[in-house]
Amino acid sequence: MQRAVGILRTRASEWQIAPDKIGAAGFSADRHLAASLAINHHKRSYKPVDASDETSCRPDFAVLLYPAYLTDPIASRERDTKLHYERISATATPPTLISVTHPDKFTIGSVEFCLALMEAKVDVELHVYPDGSHGGAVEKYPFGEWANECYRFLGDQGIVERTSKPKPLTYKAKSLPDVKLVEGLTLGDQRLPQIMGRDCPVVSVWPRGVGPDETLEPEAETVTAKSRGGNALNITRVTKPTLTVVRPPSDKATGRAVIVCPGGAYDGLAAEHEGSRVCEWLNDLGITGILLKYRVPRRGGEFPKHHHALQDLQRSIRLVRANAAEWDLDPQHLGVCGFSAGGHLCAMLCTNFNTNSYESIDEIDKQSCRPDFAVLTYPAYLTEPRNSNNVDPNVLTLKRNTTPPMFLGAAKDDPFTRGMLNFFLKLQKAKVPAECHLYATGGRGGGIDPISYPTSEWTKACERWLADLAVERKTRTNRQ
Repeated sequence: MQRAVGILRTRASEWQIAPDKIGAAGFSADRHLAASLAINHHKRSYKPVDASDETSCRPDFAVLLYPAYLTDPIASRERDTKLHYERISATATPPTLISVTHPDKFTIGSVEFCLALMEAKVDVELHVYPDGSHGGAVEKYPFGEWANECYRFLGDQGIVERTSKPKPLTYKAKSLPDVKLVEGLTLGDQRLPQIMGRDCPVVSVWPRGVGPDETLEPEAETVTAKSRGGNALNITRVTKPTLTVVRPPSDKATGRAVIVCPGGAYDGLAAEHEGSRVCEWLNDLGITGILLKYRVPRRGGEFPKHHHALQDLQRSIRLVRANAAEWDLDPQHLGVCGFSAGGHLCAMLCTNFNTNSYESIDEIDKQSCRPDFAVLTYPAYLTEPRNSNNVDPNVLTLKRNTTPPMFLGAAKDDPFTRGMLNFFLKLQKAKVPAECHLYATGGRGGGIDPISYPTSEWTKACERWLADLAVERKTRTNRQ
């Protein structure tokens, strides 16, 4: 392969190819070869033969499909010493796209190789699809979707012509007119429908408004435009959690619903770009978005950071299921979607739904609080310490037939991404259905805003994943 790159570069003019757009790609063992070239191109593995061996054999990009033998043994996380991981660097190692399937025995190696590239700040993307074993390129679904990600990735790297980037969102929080508070609603409850420009039912999570174990005195919520650089809605000092029900048009409604949990470090809620706008995106898919305004800031003291929020989310799942018939929803197709701390909250729910976080109050609490699926977008706090591989024991109760399927997405340059990848490996080991997408750039906290491109592309992958879940649900129902 070193020789092949040299020949292409030497004869680029003759063959009418760009000498600075020569990549290495392969499948399985060939992918191992391409990875080896990406790392070890600086030194020829043979004696020079002619002028082709005097030019650089460094590929300008690498595309690795279900790469094999990146760890040794293959089922371990021990990085193969023969590959010389220590030679990986931001300047010498080319941008790399890796794609593999969840059940593949080489997925552990793919994730570990991705982590090594991340540590060296190499542009890398990792796309792990839920179905399929080792082998197959474009004919397997959904693994064949790697080709679309690859084309976009190569466009971002300047290798192929790229379409224009999507336009960032325009936020409304700073320009909202004052409102007169309505009895029973907080300012945050009223700001959300204002942003969406339509009335939405608001439902109290707890019968008396205030939830269990409350330590803050009920007072007015703090509602600002603090998020997204001082432009988007932010809510904190929440003592009365609510659900804002955002319905799709009746002719598009599918009966599916998703409870949306904004992020904010358990100190506030980024309620616009990680909340109301997400509900509107779900509406476009025919899904009812239900925005949970959970209790923040974290109460501290004897309580862990997620305690009150988890109580609110467990109760909310039960509340929606109890009202499913009245709200025209399918109680067996109810998911959760969380961002940052909200992603951690959803992970906590998915792994702790059999453990009640509060004493039962009424008949509603007889309902299951297990979500049918979960979307975790740049989830935080999944490893402790953050830069370690030690997954938080609180999210390790994973079982193949009971833990709901999960979709995970984040950016390479997000400080919490290592936690997401380590959590994903635990899902794989437990054989929990999961899909994972890591994008080369985009940073943290973009929510549904295209300003975080290409990480904002998570919505396209998630739309396909959600559609596949709906097909699976229909197939199971028909069989029954």
